[in-house]
Amino acid sequence: MKRKITLITTVILIVFVTPIFAADELDDALINNIAKRENVSAETVKKAIDDGCDSGITKLMNECVNYYYAGADIQLNRAYQSLMKKITSKISKLRLKKMQKAWIVQRDATCNTESESWEGGSGYHVAFTTCLQTQTEERTEKLNEYLNCKSACPWD
Repeated sequence: MKRKITLITTVILIVFVTPIFAADELDDALINNIAKRENVSAETVKKAIDDGCDSGITKLMNECVNYYYAGADIQLNRAYQSLMKKITSKISKLRLKKMQKAWIVQRDATCNTESESWEGGSGYHVAFTTCLQTQTEERTEKLNEYLNCKSACPWD
């Protein structure tokens, strides 16, 4: 029964919470970056995005969530690098780096816990990677808040 509830929750997350984009709505540079990072063609990325996430075919679903997570990770890295360039103090840069490493540990622990009921099953990768994507998008939002801070910023 627990697995059924978790399956329903994961399907709801994938279908309703995960942003579903048509491939032509995505940034071409992002698609190319993901393709390069995953060592596949841009067309493969677009097809996986168009067909994969709600296909019900585990392999395609796995590929699709990989691409969404890779895209979220690329955005996170862009925000992090931009923030590191904005910060002038060496101490503040070290603190941000330490904070980011701590966040990675927290993200992994959260996703391990949230996908635990799927361990050993075909839905584990989708559940775990969807969690990574969500956590990464939330972290990117926070880094962008820091980046766009105008006064009383943590790095002042």
